[in-house]
Amino acid sequence: MATLDDEPNLSVSVVIPWGTPAVAITRAIGSALSQDLRPQAVFVLANNRVSHALLTETAQQYANQPVRFLYVPGCRNANVARNLGTALAKTPYVAYLDADDWWCPAHLRSSLSILARDNADLIYSGMTVHHPNARIEQRVAGDWHPYGSMEAYCLNYQAAPTPSLLVRTDTALDIMWDVSLCRHQDYDFKARFARSYKTTFKQDITVHVDWEQPRRHRHHDDCFRVLKDWRPRIGQKLYQRHYVNLCRTARRSRDPVLLRVAPMCITYWFAIKLRGLRNKLLPPSRMQH
Repeated sequence: MATLDDEPNLSVSVVIPWGTPAVAITRAIGSALSQDLRPQAVFVLANNRVSHALLTETAQQYANQPVRFLYVPGCRNANVARNLGTALAKTPYVAYLDADDWWCPAHLRSSLSILARDNADLIYSGMTVHHPNARIEQRVAGDWHPYGSMEAYCLNYQAAPTPSLLVRTDTALDIMWDVSLCRHQDYDFKARFARSYKTTFKQDITVHVDWEQPRRHRHHDDCFRVLKDWRPRIGQKLYQRHYVNLCRTARRSRDPVLLRVAPMCITYWFAIKLRGLRNKLLPPSRMQH
């Protein structure tokens, strides 16, 4: 088992998809380059919404740094960039960072230390969330096993954000990110990974996630597809609850998919309400039988 005394075997590449020109990518890159355990390479992969001119201008700032900028034409979503960056990595480990998020200086070293200690293939952690109006929230990660599955852990909205993931490169290449998904892609990746490989987590928070911009959820079709695939592996109650929650965000974002899912949503909503009423009315002894 590798330890941090064997740093050449614990070298890391960082993969950063860049899909929004307005995002200040320099903060994310700076946090990667400022790590106590310096990454061997940082791959910034831009899709066609980021112009060649902006990409070139930004790359010039890192001419003497181990940062490689790549333009990915026809890149549908961040998963294409993550898969390409993982394939380009020549290191035993790869860490994922989003363009609008950043790490504390100890992130890579502390993550690798626990990953090596637990002889695991993937590590996740919690996050410091930066909301509008300077509101800051900390979400601590936990072990997914008490939930029965990684799927159930994710659907209970437990912390394991993409920028916290550090993975053995060969296992990431085996699982791959699903390029057909624009949402719930992180749920899908973690769930498939946990079925095939060993995962671990850390409780100390070294990841900052920027949610200061209004969050307008889209691509609910992808969410419902993932949820349907997971149905055999999660309980009926959790399935119904997440279905209704997805309907709520679809309504708020005026996603047309709501027209298709509304009848089932109403059915599940009534089932949840009736279940809650039953729990209130029946004595505990009756509930156990």
